[in-house]
Amino acid sequence: MIRDILKNQIQEIAINVQQSEIESIRKKDIAKTAIRVYDQDCIGIASGIGKIQEEILTKKAKEALDLHISYPVPPESNHTKTIQPDQLLLSEEEFLHEMRELLNVLRQQNPQFTFSNKLIQQRASHSLNNDVGLSLSHAIEFYRISLLINHQDSSNLFDAAMGYQSNQYNRTLLTDYIHEICTAYNNPIPDFQEGNYPILFDSSDQTYLGKLYHDLHGHIFATGSSLFSNRLGESIFNPLFSFFVTRSPKHFSSQPFFDLEGVFTEDFLVPLIQNGIMQTPYTDKKTAHKYQYPNTACGGGSYDSVPTIGIPQAYVPSTGKTTKEILQGEKGIVIVIASGGDFTPDGHFATPVQLAFLYDGNHLVGRLPQLSLSSELYTMFGDHFMGVSSNPLFPLDDSRQTILRMNVKKID
Repeated sequence: MIRDILKNQIQEIAINVQQSEIESIRKKDIAKTAIRVYDQDCIGIASGIGKIQEEILTKKAKEALDLHISYPVPPESNHTKTIQPDQLLLSEEEFLHEMRELLNVLRQQNPQFTFSNKLIQQRASHSLNNDVGLSLSHAIEFYRISLLINHQDSSNLFDAAMGYQSNQYNRTLLTDYIHEICTAYNNPIPDFQEGNYPILFDSSDQTYLGKLYHDLHGHIFATGSSLFSNRLGESIFNPLFSFFVTRSPKHFSSQPFFDLEGVFTEDFLVPLIQNGIMQTPYTDKKTAHKYQYPNTACGGGSYDSVPTIGIPQAYVPSTGKTTKEILQGEKGIVIVIASGGDFTPDGHFATPVQLAFLYDGNHLVGRLPQLSLSSELYTMFGDHFMGVSSNPLFPLDDSRQTILRMNVKKID
């Protein structure tokens, strides 16, 4: 019998903002522990929140083996790795003071707008240890700024939005970019002409990647339900396009470098599609074992659940040019709010866009009317794939812009 111990601790300060003022401050410090035992291809799990006695949880986990929950793969062993953050966040007092100053500047710079939602600073620690030599730990610190923007003359729930998550913070860069959003919002472009345009998606946005997430799922891929089934090793997309699973701290994430099963790769990257060529679906340990695919460290689930395939964090690498260089003088469309879109089973894509801005390669030019975008999977990532920028749209953001040509129509 093998036992492992999974521990997660979240320390968070969350500021709730309403009408550009701090409405409330919430602090939490939550520790969670799960103990898993493995015996004869079965797993037993017991968990607790707060201070717990590991002996009691171990006893409950052993009793859970009687449920005969199948787990036909051995736990990870003989790996030791620790990652600590490179820099410390602000102290609690500094963070609260800084967020008050941030809101002061936003009110002064944008008197026609109000701001609401959440300003968060979080410290998280994750560890996984067992009695066959596994010892992993990862401490993560980040800011999560999420603001909804309302114009004073609007009755909408919100008119625009700005959000980012990173371990970087700079008040001037943040307020300047939000001011650019507000300025562009105040400059509607009613004479916009329909046509085929470069569309700028945040590189991690699941809107345009939704079909890849679905069809690269290991079980869906292996059972023939994916558009990519039986296409391993084939060139399916533009040679400039690659799609990786990442757990790398370099591609900032709030997740640890190891998955729920303690799996990680040497450089925390696994190519699913590389230079347009289909490499592998994403998997957890059981799926990799069952179908003989590489294990891509995508074991997921809640801390106290039996691991299964989780949705991976995507990394679409830059193609080496700035947004301006990719656009080559054309104006692009920056997607800010797009909800309600999807892919059909055969790969056709369409989405309404509630808010988008025209972009000249350097700045947001103005607000476009509500739009409808459409394309097709092999076209999007084939001939109409223009590239992934080497620079972020917002300087503090860790994401880049994926630029794809799409058909654009106005919604009446």
